[in-house]
Amino acid sequence: MAGRCWQREQEYEPLESRPGSRVSQFAVKLLVVAAVFVLTSLASESSVKETKKEPIEEENMKEIGWAENVKEVGWAENNMELCDDRNRCCNCSDEDKIQNLQPKFGYDHPPSCDLVHRSVLSSERCNQTSNRDLELYVTCTGRSGSAFLVGMMTKAGLDVVHDEERPRGLGAVTWQQAFSNQKFTYVEKKTKKKKERRCNYPNKQADWKRGVYFRHIFHLVRAPLGAIESRWNRGKVSMGRGYLDTTRCNCDIFETHPLSKITPIVFTTETSSINLGYFKTQMLIATLRHWVLWNMFAQQTSSWGFPLERMDKDDEITKFFSQLQERIDLKKKPSDHQLVQVQRLEGQKKNSKHTMKYDGFKLSWGVLYDSDPVFSVMAQLMAIRYGYEITVQELLPPLKKHFCYSSAEGGLFCAIEGKIPQPECFFDRMNEERWTCNLPQQLKKLL
Repeated sequence: MAGRCWQREQEYEPLESRPGSRVSQFAVKLLVVAAVFVLTSLASESSVKETKKEPIEEENMKEIGWAENVKEVGWAENNMELCDDRNRCCNCSDEDKIQNLQPKFGYDHPPSCDLVHRSVLSSERCNQTSNRDLELYVTCTGRSGSAFLVGMMTKAGLDVVHDEERPRGLGAVTWQQAFSNQKFTYVEKKTKKKKERRCNYPNKQADWKRGVYFRHIFHLVRAPLGAIESRWNRGKVSMGRGYLDTTRCNCDIFETHPLSKITPIVFTTETSSINLGYFKTQMLIATLRHWVLWNMFAQQTSSWGFPLERMDKDDEITKFFSQLQERIDLKKKPSDHQLVQVQRLEGQKKNSKHTMKYDGFKLSWGVLYDSDPVFSVMAQLMAIRYGYEITVQELLPPLKKHFCYSSAEGGLFCAIEGKIPQPECFFDRMNEERWTCNLPQQLKKLL
């Protein structure tokens, strides 16, 4: 009886008073800690598994900066109504087109004096003026409709000149003089001594307008594929003269991005396969680089710009002259009769006979990317900034990674919005002060 009572009481005795209680207490605490650790591990594993169910590209979305926009659009809730805009598409197909709905022309901030001194921009801030300064200079690359624009402005009663003529009246519309022909200082690589050089204009125009500047520079742009193909296949142009000679003097065409390996372009027609050869392929690459470098310099030295393709409608032509009048001193506004004369020029092509066509060949973004990935991506970035339509299929691989997001279900969401990355350009002091451009780092790693 006594033994049973002792056992019963022993069952209810405090743990501390039992034999070996200190050891038992320590063991219990160890078991509790171990149990907590196991439960925490299981919970974290469960969380990881749930996280893995989310789209793999979530981190990429955060990197490119529009993950929040995707949520606003309603991707998670399958709300497709907000995907009807031209600058985004949901469940995109290759044929879907996306377009920057807020095209941007001209500089993002006023150019530095280094830029001004290599341009024809009149600037009191940079001490670059003359008593012969004119009002307007419209710059572009060749084959971008400068002759057509001169014809329009002349019909509107505005006194402007084209390539070879001396500047007068309101100013000039020409690609050739985007860079100044004034002397500039550079450091020679071998001797490390300062020297001077100048880049003369093509077509023996060394004295075309030395010391004459323009109070306003505007930028005329043509869609890159059309402009590059037309400039490349003109036929009369070679490495040693004309636009490339001027470009190589001012810009870094080959030094920073050498043409170490070139695979000649081969295209197939209905009847045969045509190999364009090493030289024509090299010329295409040089022309692509010319388009990028020349337009980036024009972009960073101009206060306004406009696409050639806008000049195909009466209301756009009227808007162009209205905006022109708002920005510069036209002295005299074009009359309604003169605008009617301008509108009759719609659709007319200029200088199209200068080009040499290849039957069955059509320049594409894919051909440019295969020939020169870095500069083709820069060109497409610029095209997007200027508001040109790009299909999902045309988006080059690094830009598809940047602008598009794949859901776990396999759908593709693409959006062109926010700040669009642009080439990073500067005068290379290690390369005789030539103008050079590179891809921003965020896109370079996607090549």
